[in-house]
Amino acid sequence: MVVSRARDGLLEAGITDGGVLLMVVSLARDGLHEAGITDGSVLPMIVSRAREGRLEESITDGGVLAMVVSWARDGLLQAGITDSGVLAMVVSWAQDGHLEAGITDAGLLAMVVSRARDGLPVPGPGKAIGGGYY
Repeated sequence: MVVSRARDGLLEAGITDGGVLLMVVSLARDGLHEAGITDGSVLPMIVSRAREGRLEESITDGGVLAMVVSWARDGLLQAGITDSGVLAMVVSWAQDGHLEAGITDAGLLAMVVSRARDGLPVPGPGKAIGGGYY
């Protein structure tokens, strides 16, 4: 849903978390995502399901995206993600506690999805530049 909503232009207005998620979505949309993330990780599966229009089947409000962040905090994702990947940046920020200030512990990405679905802004330091967040 994250990727499909981004394709429909519904995420740009509400996500202000510093741009990581939107950058992930943008890279996925442009077909560049696989360059930074190995085939064994969770996110390419999410992207693949989104491209096939089947993402809603695999993610509930507390599902896969929250698990990605949880695994990152527990240090379980490094084996499946290369250092150059965008998700690795999410992992690093989560581990360093940089994502905690404006976002609850219940799951960064799940909260972003929930707020985007409801049309609510996501707390954070990001700013819009040309339709994206950097």
